Amino acid sequence: MLRSLAIVALVAFVAVAAVPVAPVHAADNLVPGKILIVKPGKLQKFIAKPISPAVFPPPAGANSPIIKPWFVWFKWFNFWFHINTSIPQWKGLGNPPGSKGYKYKGAGTLADPCKVVLIKEKIIKGVCKGPILTPDPPHPSPVLVQVGAGDLSDRYCAEFGGTEIKNDASLLKRKDAPAPATCASPSGAFVDGTSGSLF
Repeated sequence: MLRSLAIVALVAFVAVAAVPVAPVHAADNLVPGKILIVKPGKLQKFIAKPISPAVFPPPAGANSPIIKPWFVWFKWFNFWFHINTSIPQWKGLGNPPGSKGYKYKGAGTLADPCKVVLIKEKIIKGVCKGPILTPDPPHPSPVLVQVGAGDLSDRYCAEFGGTEIKNDASLLKRKDAPAPATCASPSGAFVDGTSGSLF
């Protein structure tokens, strides 16, 4: 059962559309997970860093988050939980904008949970706060984390197994997870983090 299903009855924000599903994408970036921190109902933070000298290529052109909608996805057990981000809140870094990556600044509320999402050559990072929906802890399974375009044309995929530091009702903390073998396609049961609704 989801920890915060009670929120569904209290929230009336408009749900975003279900994400299209496709099996393979040329711009799938498989990223090693540096750290994942989850405080149920309060915080989800993740950092992914490449193994030197590798770098993460920033999304370019029409695939960038200042052009098309981007999402943050988490997979808990059989549920994909996704958070949409607003195009105007993304900023292209560098000169020209986007040459050094992209940064998102949000409100940290149920309607806009992610305060920061960062996409750069040497780091992918997200900090999402508020009454975020997660299944009741502890979490025995790997947690899948993705940042990418809504049409899956460009995305960064991590899978937090790795070294478990803590996993109880108050905190999940894992670090040093190897890159996944593939980018899983978000599909099946969804939780919409923007509206608090299941679909």
